[in-house]
Amino acid sequence: MFVQFADNTQAVIISSFGSGQDPDIYPNQGEVVPDDPRYVAFLTATNPQPSIVDINTQRRNAHP
Repeated sequence: MFVQFADNTQAVIISSFGSGQDPDIYPNQGEVVPDDPRYVAFLTATNPQPSIVDINTQRRNAHP
């Protein structure tokens, strides 16, 4: 996984890419494996799971 870290400490991932990018435009790049805890935290933060309320609302709205 190609990622961009928040800074040179590489503690926090702020974006991900399908391939390496121009380091002048996207500094602090690196590669991580899919189960890297930093990548998992990034995915969790950017793709939160829906709550039961969200799921029930979607179901209710789908069947008027």
